[in-house]
Amino acid sequence: MLKNFARSKIGAVVIALVVVVLFTIPSYLLQTAPFTYEEYKNIGMGMSAQEVSKELRNKGKILYENKRSDGTVVTAYTWTNPDGSYVEATFENDRLRRKSERGLSK
Repeated sequence: MLKNFARSKIGAVVIALVVVVLFTIPSYLLQTAPFTYEEYKNIGMGMSAQEVSKELRNKGKILYENKRSDGTVVTAYTWTNPDGSYVEATFENDRLRRKSERGLSK
């Protein structure tokens, strides 16, 4: 009886691990899939940094952040693909003002 209990516990743990893996892998692949030129084109002026990150499926990194004398906060971000292609964007008060890309496949 103790053997059956141990087996059922191990079976439950294995099933739980399989479920976790099945739910984690698609999310991981989505986050690490390279963004494309088409997605870059979907980034519009006035979008927030969070909206751009969502479009590119990548959190991005802050290059710099400065506060001007008029109170405007200027923040520059970069999003990089595994192949080295990237998007850079500048935000004023968290609204996209400039964007550029390098090396994205068209």
